Amino acid sequence: MRSALVLAGAATFIVSIAPILAGWYYHGLDLTRVDLGLLCAVQDQLQRGESLWLSRYLGGGGPLFARPDTLLLYPPRWPAFLMPPDLGAAWGVVFHLTAAAVATTYLCSTFPVRPSIAAIAGGCFVLSGTVLDLILHANYIVAAAWVPLAWAATRAYLRCRGRRFHLLTVGTSLALLLLGGEPQAFGIATALCAYESGAALIRHGRARLRKVALGVATVGAAFLLGMSQWLATLAEMRLTPRGASLSADQIFAWPFEPLTWAAVLWPGFLTEPARPYTHLWAIFQGAMGPSFPWNRQPYLGPLFVGCLVAGMFSPRSRRAAVVVLAALLLALGDRTPVLPLAAKLLPGISLFRYPAKYLVVMTLAAVVVVGVFLTRLARDRAARRQLGVAALTLVTFEGGVWCWLRAHADLLDRTAAAVPAGVDIATLPPLSTLVESMLVQSATPLVLALALLAMPRAARLRPHVGLLILADLAVAAPAALFIGPSLADLTSPFASNLENPVLCVDPKVRGRAFQNDAVYSRWGDLVVLRALPDSETSACDHVVTAVPYSALTSSMAQHLERGLSHRRAAAARALGCTHFLSERPPIEGTTTPLPSTAPWVEGYEALTRARLNGVDDPLPPQFSVHHPTVVHGDLKLVRALSATRDAAAAARIVDDPLAHLPEGSALPEGAAVTGVEVVRTAADAITLTASGSGGGVLGVRSAFLVGWRAFQGDAELPTVRIAGTHLGVVVADVGRGAVTLRYRPPRLFAAGALGLVGLGLLIALSVVGRRS
Repeated sequence: MRSALVLAGAATFIVSIAPILAGWYYHGLDLTRVDLGLLCAVQDQLQRGESLWLSRYLGGGGPLFARPDTLLLYPPRWPAFLMPPDLGAAWGVVFHLTAAAVATTYLCSTFPVRPSIAAIAGGCFVLSGTVLDLILHANYIVAAAWVPLAWAATRAYLRCRGRRFHLLTVGTSLALLLLGGEPQAFGIATALCAYESGAALIRHGRARLRKVALGVATVGAAFLLGMSQWLATLAEMRLTPRGASLSADQIFAWPFEPLTWAAVLWPGFLTEPARPYTHLWAIFQGAMGPSFPWNRQPYLGPLFVGCLVAGMFSPRSRRAAVVVLAALLLALGDRTPVLPLAAKLLPGISLFRYPAKYLVVMTLAAVVVVGVFLTRLARDRAARRQLGVAALTLVTFEGGVWCWLRAHADLLDRTAAAVPAGVDIATLPPLSTLVESMLVQSATPLVLALALLAMPRAARLRPHVGLLILADLAVAAPAALFIGPSLADLTSPFASNLENPVLCVDPKVRGRAFQNDAVYSRWGDLVVLRALPDSETSACDHVVTAVPYSALTSSMAQHLERGLSHRRAAAARALGCTHFLSERPPIEGTTTPLPSTAPWVEGYEALTRARLNGVDDPLPPQFSVHHPTVVHGDLKLVRALSATRDAAAAARIVDDPLAHLPEGSALPEGAAVTGVEVVRTAADAITLTASGSGGGVLGVRSAFLVGWRAFQGDAELPTVRIAGTHLGVVVADVGRGAVTLRYRPPRLFAAGALGLVGLGLLIALSVVGRRS
């Protein structure tokens, strides 16, 4: 089995690193928009010699350490901080795909799967559309690496010869899921451990009770270790919509819905573009604009599905089959009553979105079922007969679909032509030709497998059905991958032409793809992530983003961003923006179009097909609030800010989301405060010096966070929020001296203590959990 582990890991590493050696990198929506920018932000802080608590650029001074997707406490991430950003992001892909292949091979070895087939199964899991789709979602790929390892180590430990090494592996895998920013995957892995422990107790009774008890303690230790990351995150989430349970619309958004079922059988079914410039997802949705589902490429292939169906009823794969069915029912979201009922009975489930994420564990269990079935295939005539029936059924189905396509090709092409498209790209194939090629590609391995089953002298070749599945997934993989040259090396025109810009972008502009009018390329789908510096990637250009794409984005920032979609300049000013990019001119006369005579402005507006405006009288970097008005409640705050037309009016709107000030409290009017000077020695250290006399509210254009504290000498001052998103401090008398503001992640000491306790407990349990 060791040779199978080495083979699966080495093959995956070589194949996944090959594009990087050729000078190309992995890209994708979140991988580029978020992960690449976070690496740039961390490296900028390290080069400045500053702490990693905050970033100067993300969200106008947003958190780094408290953001779980920064992965500062995740050891596999550390080498990426020393690499160029594009290489660092690609390193994460290569590492986790390799770890996923090894862990899945190891998991299959705990079932009755031959070593060679276990190695093939590891490759199949990595090349499955669901796992490749995780590359687009940045840190979610950690689930593919550590969930199978936790499941495999649990099964190995519960055996009669399970060693303490296995127990330590379980705890380490679970802790890495939390430190890697995947609490949902931690819950899934914990459920798998509980499932295997329950099965062991039913089968062996008290003989496994001690091991199960140690396993439960190990889960607790891993949870404590993971809390070293999540305590600060949970504290900062008080300002976000995720500070409470999500709404039903959010919990059940993007399930494994019927539109995506066909993508399991046909590669690129939803996403591959057809002439003029559309795809089936846009046709189903009615336009090119709607975003893709969370899992846009759940491809497994007809041959894999045939083996899965044939193997689901085998007693040897029963445990994995149960996981397949349970995960599939959860992935269907509110299409069945299972997930809604689970969300009521298990409150933790209501904290997570996108039911389609359960397809990861479903695919993992399906790979195990197929591995067990392929092991039987060589010697079990019944298995061959079952596969023959399943394969013949699928071939008949695909043949029927192909005949329908041939008869209605003109209808499909006319439908595609009728969908609104931004450009007309003649090099793209007609929709009927595209779908027909998908059918042929996916049916070919199925036909070859049927030929192997039908040939009397092909007994020695029948075990190679697994290789056909692997080849099928490998051929389909490019449809799920975005690979191209460096994006971090590109420079935003804002960085080189404007002084200290802060950009707001109309969300309607963000959803566009930038394609050449003659040739389609995936590069055009990615350039938007660099051309619109409103995401974390802008940190690579030292351009400040007002609304980061983060789980820690405050509720008020999200409300104001909706105002941007209605072209409200007041929302852009409240967010601290100096420039506003929108489809049409803002509806308020408080912005000025940048002169299009400047070459870079004209070229930029032609690329984005939007208009760039400068915000008149933007919020200054530091200010004193005169005659502040205390407002309570986000909706009241949004209405008050929407009515403002200048910086002074926006700065007068003050609230206290941490409820330090009781409702109806009076704030110093600040009429005698004549000016404010700011010295920012680091992202997390600000000194404000006010001139004049009396009390006042001093503000700085930086994100209001839970971890900010203010001091005047030895006295701590209350902090407030100004204009919905910015940091303010209430000073009783500015004449008493300068005000010092510093940020530390909330509950930092408690987080460190819990992490040390969890690590110590994990080590102690591995020592106690000796071989039975």
